[in-house]
Amino acid sequence: MSNLVSLWPLWLETIGVKQVLLDHVSVKSEGKYWRGATGSRAMEWCSEQGITLKSTESVRPWSTVWRVTDMTGQPCILKANAFVRPGADRMHATLSKTLGPSAPALIASCPEEGLFLFEDAGIGMVGTAELLKVYGRAQGIFSRDTAALEAIPDVSAMDVLEHFKALANDSDGNAVNNILMHLETEDLRNLRLNLDAHGDVLATLAARIDAFEPTVNHCDLISQNAARRNDGSVCIIDWDDTIRSAPGWSLISSFSGCLRVYAALRETSLYKDEAQKDADLFRIGTYIKTLVESSAYTHRDLLEIIPIAAIFGTLREATALTPFDLNVGPRGIGRAGRIAKRLAPRVRQVFRTALLVSTAEQRGLQLPTRILPVADMADA
Repeated sequence: MSNLVSLWPLWLETIGVKQVLLDHVSVKSEGKYWRGATGSRAMEWCSEQGITLKSTESVRPWSTVWRVTDMTGQPCILKANAFVRPGADRMHATLSKTLGPSAPALIASCPEEGLFLFEDAGIGMVGTAELLKVYGRAQGIFSRDTAALEAIPDVSAMDVLEHFKALANDSDGNAVNNILMHLETEDLRNLRLNLDAHGDVLATLAARIDAFEPTVNHCDLISQNAARRNDGSVCIIDWDDTIRSAPGWSLISSFSGCLRVYAALRETSLYKDEAQKDADLFRIGTYIKTLVESSAYTHRDLLEIIPIAAIFGTLREATALTPFDLNVGPRGIGRAGRIAKRLAPRVRQVFRTALLVSTAEQRGLQLPTRILPVADMADA
């Protein structure tokens, strides 16, 4: 475990950000974030490397992506990150080496300027259950490979909680790009009241996460970040936010927050929609089954820890946005409000889920003996 070092962007330190916010960041690593290359510098690097620009894929606050061809004429993806984590080139190379075709190969990089050239892994829709199966296998592989895990930035759930609390109470506006300040007034007021009332519950759960055997967590596991190769296999892309911690941080996108993760694994009576319940059981059952088969984790381990990790995945969704100017890009105007609108119901789920987890034993709930995909249950 490396010592905690602030990864807050260096430039924020010059504009009066409170030290409490600088202290409470979410990633453990050596060094700091630094700004990536400008667009003109990215083009210069392409020229130096014999890379030919074909089209702009996306322009977002955190990165710009181009479709290019490399020095051999092969189609590739060039990504310029707005901020760079130290060791990002080693991380991407390790992901590719460890996961094989399930992660894109890193062809070339200029890590000090945030430029990364990846193979073009293909296109095509990938269903949630299939994506979670590939992801579960990837997590299982990393859970058994201590050396590979060392290349992944370590995260403290307790630190994420403290960072989130600092942002929620930043009434003076000292934190730049604080997405929580874009919540509706009533949502923000309730968030602060819930943190005051249940902060100790979250702290207890954070300690359980930090004590659990870690693996790799993607932290942006959405369908747009999966590609289907020509041979039909699935490649998970966009690993820039990857962290090392207990499994479960990345499930919030597939289940619209942490509450359905908990309900599917621990308390299916919470569902009001039977069709949604069956779909969730199949998806999360596929994931759990694959992860157990490819790791040393037990069903009991995962049923206990995954809902808790999903809680902190939600908190980190808010804290991870703070380095970025959310107004960047063609859809920049109003982006912060749109993100806050999506985030608000997920934040509300955090406190309900935390209380359900912490009172489950008192309420006499027993852990299921196993979770299987719905398709397998008829044969069980």
